[in-house]
Amino acid sequence: MKTLPLSSRRSFTLVELLVVMGLIGILAAMTLGAADYLDTKGKSTRAQGEIAAFEAALERYKNDNGTYPPTDPIASSDNHYVTNQTSYLPNARALYQSLSGVTNDATNSPPAGPVYFEFKASQIRTAPRPFYAADPWGEPYGFATAAAPNGGTNNLLYNIGFCDIWSAAGQTRKGAKLDTNSWINNWSRR
Repeated sequence: MKTLPLSSRRSFTLVELLVVMGLIGILAAMTLGAADYLDTKGKSTRAQGEIAAFEAALERYKNDNGTYPPTDPIASSDNHYVTNQTSYLPNARALYQSLSGVTNDATNSPPAGPVYFEFKASQIRTAPRPFYAADPWGEPYGFATAAAPNGGTNNLLYNIGFCDIWSAAGQTRKGAKLDTNSWINNWSRR
């Protein structure tokens, strides 16, 4: 068998290998970008569905109790809801407790009152206690009604006569000015 000299063997050049590796890198970046978009889109769609389900459950709650659950005021000086999501915790707890009927955070505790909405494990957070309603990004849902504890009233509602429910859509930069126009909410679609 005759062997060819090294100079006549067919092989890839370094430039050809770099071009192929560059193309693979571009395709991988496009795929990861699309996956991130689809993940965000899926979470947004899930949040919209959960907000609609909460609205229906809150209507059943109001039919039985005559009013929506009381919530602490969440307003800032510029007459918009604040963007600090940790301030949503008390109202996200009120949303969970009033719709689930569970007032005791013991694991698998039975509801103490009527159940208006059965939360899935992915829709609640267990820390910090007590449990609270969480959006698909793991942050507390924003929730406000006109009724405030101790007989007071909340003066900021976009849905007059109803309640406001929103998710900050994964914007978790604490203390930063968040884009409230990209929030998923129940007042912009009315």
